[in-house]
Amino acid sequence: MAVQRFAGFVYTGAGVAVNGATIDIFTRNTLTAAVTVPAAPSTDANGYWSATVAVEGRYDVRITNGTSISWLKYDDELQIEGIEVAILRVRNPADTFDYDIVSAAITADRQLNLPLITGTDTLATLGLAQTFTGIITFSAASGVVISGATGNTLVVDTSTFVVDATNNRVGINTASPRAGTALHVFDSSGASGFAQILLEGSAANRGAFISGGHSVANTHQLNFSVNRDGQDGTFLDSGAAHAHILINAEPSLSYIVFRAGNTNNAQGAERWRMTGGGPLTSLGAAPTVVTAAGAILAGGGIAMTDVANAWIDDASQGTGTVTHYIGNQTITTASDMRIKELLNPTGVVLERLCRLPVWDFRWNDPTETALVNRNSRGIWTGVTAQDLVKEFPFAVNTQGHGDCPDCREGKPCEHFLPGQPWVADYAYLVPTLIKAIQELTARVQGLER
Repeated sequence: MAVQRFAGFVYTGAGVAVNGATIDIFTRNTLTAAVTVPAAPSTDANGYWSATVAVEGRYDVRITNGTSISWLKYDDELQIEGIEVAILRVRNPADTFDYDIVSAAITADRQLNLPLITGTDTLATLGLAQTFTGIITFSAASGVVISGATGNTLVVDTSTFVVDATNNRVGINTASPRAGTALHVFDSSGASGFAQILLEGSAANRGAFISGGHSVANTHQLNFSVNRDGQDGTFLDSGAAHAHILINAEPSLSYIVFRAGNTNNAQGAERWRMTGGGPLTSLGAAPTVVTAAGAILAGGGIAMTDVANAWIDDASQGTGTVTHYIGNQTITTASDMRIKELLNPTGVVLERLCRLPVWDFRWNDPTETALVNRNSRGIWTGVTAQDLVKEFPFAVNTQGHGDCPDCREGKPCEHFLPGQPWVADYAYLVPTLIKAIQELTARVQGLER
């Protein structure tokens, strides 16, 4: 390491040289004394002192003059809390030019804070007016933030680009972004007569975003407009003869409409509508009866897959049907022997049917809320799922809790939830009734003989 040399002058506040002030050099931020030459440096009659240390590094210098103690920190540069000079001259290492900082003709104090521009450090000035003739480049990994206590406005070329940080607005081609807007784009010079925001990709016909009007020059463009061509609401469409979306924000008529192709901005046929009340419909118009939020009206039916036999509609479709399920319960019952195995003749069922209690009862189902429902239709006749499961378990859907003893006895149980009671599927009893008729027929024929 090179020997590091320290030197300086010590003066009083009146500018008088201090003779005999002692100098101590310590390792930075410690009181560990460094080995100096001379061993105990001090100032001479001119206030001058000098010393060297054998190891280059960072050091603190303590200057003691009687009871007065001052500190300086040395490393590659001198760090001083304050300095007052008429001219601050910075010389380049090659000693080929100077950079002089001189005071200007100012009428008030100015302060320039120059921190380390790292992390969250900021560069702050009390005021700055400067004309730059070249290109100014800001480069930061986390972006550039510009703010101020007064004005809070960033202006580029008078009104080309204005950031009003006080009101959180941005203006393009306007020096006064309109109240209530986040982005205000103004343009009165275009032939189209309205402001345009163009989104253009490198490929042809990539698309455009136009606010406030419609252009038919490029039928592949994407148009967005509010109250376009006298129509209420907001349009999203892809140009003439293409589908579009209409959004009406009127509180009493709010809806979103998906329409088919349109010509010359005329509304195409309605395909889907979501009303402000909530129903989703494909009827081609707003519903008037089924208006509950969350309801779905499918005017063309519903299909679980793209085959006619899976089409659920109010008219006949396809040549047959597929098995449809609601949960684990089928809507249709398949009976093809090719999907059955272990086929054996059924045993006696008449006695089992005779053991099955048949009840008269009134429904008390809290999920029945229609105007005319099972609860309001008097006395019914039927069996209970708990009785049926003992003789014909295949005809009962226990909602997955058939092994619960409380459910089997019809007692209150944590597994019993409104809307999920045990279900007796009477359709599955039809084969047992056929078998019982056969058994009765055989008995009658025996008696007749």
